[in-house]
Amino acid sequence: MVNHGITLNFSPSLRTPKSTVEGSVDLDVGKIKERGIVAVTASLVGVLRTSANLRSINDRVAPKSASEWRTLVNLRTTLWQLDTNIDDDKADPSSMGLLNIPFSFTMPDDPDLPPSFDQLTDNGSASIKYYIQIVGKLKAWYKLNIWINRPFTFVPFDDTPPPSILGANTRTWREEVSIRRSLFGGRQAKVEVELILPDLPSLPLYQPIPIQLHIHCYSKPLPESSSSDPATFQFPKPPRSAHDISLRLYSFAGVTAETYYATGHEDRGLVAGFGVQDKKALKQGWNDNVTVDVSPPIWILEGDSKKEGRWTQEVTFNSLMTLQCPPSFKHGLVHTSYHLQALVPFPGLGNNVLLKTSSLKISSGLYRDGEREHDANLTLDLPPSYWEVSEAHEA
Repeated sequence: MVNHGITLNFSPSLRTPKSTVEGSVDLDVGKIKERGIVAVTASLVGVLRTSANLRSINDRVAPKSASEWRTLVNLRTTLWQLDTNIDDDKADPSSMGLLNIPFSFTMPDDPDLPPSFDQLTDNGSASIKYYIQIVGKLKAWYKLNIWINRPFTFVPFDDTPPPSILGANTRTWREEVSIRRSLFGGRQAKVEVELILPDLPSLPLYQPIPIQLHIHCYSKPLPESSSSDPATFQFPKPPRSAHDISLRLYSFAGVTAETYYATGHEDRGLVAGFGVQDKKALKQGWNDNVTVDVSPPIWILEGDSKKEGRWTQEVTFNSLMTLQCPPSFKHGLVHTSYHLQALVPFPGLGNNVLLKTSSLKISSGLYRDGEREHDANLTLDLPPSYWEVSEAHEA
């Protein structure tokens, strides 16, 4: 990497409205003068970018696309400027050494300022990025300035009242599916899946939210003679480990770019300790906090004749879900929401039971409350592309 004499010292921790965004810049004054830099500035920048792609069903027709770019925040201060009235041989020696220059900005207190966000799908993309930019302005007008961009995350304050999660009313989503063990498996068995969450105006980030997954399995109709033998209940048996069930969070984004509009969903990953976690940082003990309650098989009568019935068995999974995704928002060119999707697999072709919740609103869970400082370790789950530190310099 080329040494341009400018080093940025900055922590990319989470910020909220009126948060202080501060850091410092190390300047090797001799080096930056040698490279023809006449001024160094620091800026706090927020940018919204969108793109939308429209594809034809005819592969020979080229897809149409559009993009838009808007500045949300742009605050700037000058850190250092070359004093052209002083010759280098007459300058104070300290002015040719190493300088550490602090900078400080305050995030705008604008309730419409959207959170950090990044989503890319085949239909389009949306990115809202906040970053500190350091620019070394070159004397030669025909050369590109030197710059460093380092991102950080931002979320607005929660505009909903702090929720009382414990003891709250609940909301239930339900899916019922008839299945067979094989294509020629005779009469159908049945599975009911319920997902239960607190009934809140919005689900807050950074707080454990109780979540329950209830699975009720019914055998195919069996003769009354099977009622005394639970071993005749062989399919479908409910899963007994959270490892076997996938529960994922999906984001939805509606994106406008010029006259085009596109929508897309993106998988934001497993939640609440369900499924097989593939992220190394989360893999250890991923399923440990999920509790499982398995009821014994019960025989129930089927039909009016009472000559047959079904075996039924229930299992209930209880867990806590802590969200770290960008909050839902609506801002000009972009609007977002979320949904949960549970996948419960059973043997046989096409026997997976898929349950999707309706649209969920997610809020930051951070409140003004005297505008006290929040936990410095809080962050947002964003793709690596958001966190890229970019630099440009003359060779």
